[in-house]
Amino acid sequence: MTSALTGSSWQGPASAAMANVASGYLGWLASTGVQAGQAASQARIAAAAFEATVAATVHPVAVLANRTQLVSLVTSNLLGFNAPAIATVEAEYEQMWAQDVAAMFGYHTGASAAVAALTPFTQVLQSPAAAAAAVQTAIIDFPGRTNIFNAGLGNLGVGNVGFASVGDGNVGFGNVGGLNFGSGNWGGFNLGSGNIGSYNFGPGNLGSYNIGHW
Repeated sequence: MTSALTGSSWQGPASAAMANVASGYLGWLASTGVQAGQAASQARIAAAAFEATVAATVHPVAVLANRTQLVSLVTSNLLGFNAPAIATVEAEYEQMWAQDVAAMFGYHTGASAAVAALTPFTQVLQSPAAAAAAVQTAIIDFPGRTNIFNAGLGNLGVGNVGFASVGDGNVGFGNVGGLNFGSGNWGGFNLGSGNIGSYNFGPGNLGSYNIGHW
């Protein structure tokens, strides 16, 4: 519409200035659209890495069954006859732990590569008019949205999906750290909620490399 006006009835310095501003915004919109498409592709890669990690990890129910069996064997091992069975159960648990660590390492590699490929969005062009500047501020500084590639509210960092997370690549809410999936995690690479530490699989763990809960 602007080009039609400047090419016919609207002539002069104001017309030229408006045409210049409009063309700049069209270029910005085009480049931002391309960047948004790239960000969506990287988000799909990160989601695929998460799904692959979940599929590769040992189910918490299996871990719980292993620990329950261990407690039963230990409490009934009055004469030491359960020692071989206890050793077998512990070996199975170590295999579970190794499998989950390998899965988390693979997730770390895939998700980190996806986040590293993201590029910052180009800032919207400055408008010469005070009213347009106010509109620009309202668009860029949407309440609770800080930094780039966040989906949700109150996130600080890059690539967070959810609410009130601080860090990068978190999915959920209230996470502090990076690449956490869940809520209320303090650390990194946790699958679950309420973990304090890193590389935990399950909820409510204190420390790192825990499998299960509490």
